[in-house]
Amino acid sequence: MGLACSLQGWENQFLYFSENEKSEEYQVCCFDNRGAGLSDTVLGRYTTSILAQDAAELLDHLKWVKDIHLVGISMGGMISLELALLKPTVFSSLCLTSTHSGTINHPISYRYPVFFSRQLKMLNPSHPFISAVHMLFPEKFLAREAPKEFQPVHIPFKDNYTMEDVVIDGIRRKDRKTRLTTAAGFIGQISAVMTHYVSPARLRMIKENPNVLMVEKLGGRLDLYHDHGHALPEENPKRYNKMLEEFINESILKKEALITLSKKMEDILIKECKDNDNGFIQLNDKRVVHSKRDSKFEV
Repeated sequence: MGLACSLQGWENQFLYFSENEKSEEYQVCCFDNRGAGLSDTVLGRYTTSILAQDAAELLDHLKWVKDIHLVGISMGGMISLELALLKPTVFSSLCLTSTHSGTINHPISYRYPVFFSRQLKMLNPSHPFISAVHMLFPEKFLAREAPKEFQPVHIPFKDNYTMEDVVIDGIRRKDRKTRLTTAAGFIGQISAVMTHYVSPARLRMIKENPNVLMVEKLGGRLDLYHDHGHALPEENPKRYNKMLEEFINESILKKEALITLSKKMEDILIKECKDNDNGFIQLNDKRVVHSKRDSKFEV
């Protein structure tokens, strides 16, 4: 999840992938990064590589060692890049949302002092979240009329509600399920964001990557959400969830196709090896050896 945000931000996606028949297809894990939510706040410098190591240890604890589909947004996307490099063999797909690798100018880099002061206000429980809401969502979206079924719980009653009311009410409801980010946790996380950098050479080590730069270089999938803000999973959960499910299913099909193709190629090469007087042929990282004397194969 993003800077100073808890796992509650994934509520729409968690419910989507864990409800009804989907609960039999997917196992979902959402977690709080160090310094946010119910995770401990460790004093000292944070980096995205350190936060990625935290996530890697969680995967080891869960014994998740393959077929993982990694999704990260904002700071979580930065951590996901480092995690994909740290444990490259366990992930089947990588979906990055509203994030960057540090190789481009950050949209708010020249306004870090303003950004920092606004975010610090979020540490005050009485703050109405206006600063963060208007940074994360477009004004058009916030001004839109709220759905008729909207029933506010954590904001004052009034005659007409907007999507801004819906968002603020939702934030306050979710915050009741967790702990507010501490000053130490926030400072640690923002230091990780400001120092985040994954070089082009390291980016090329990641096979699938929907980041804009990676799309240009490696041909990954890119979905653009025109007239949307930073918090896509919250602003347009229906479209985002559908995209995520399609992307995961596509990656599963691609992997199955590659496994089938690899098996066919291996069978062909082993047959060629058998008919080869030289006795061996190189197959990817394996040396396939055939001895005509005893008619045995060693791989």
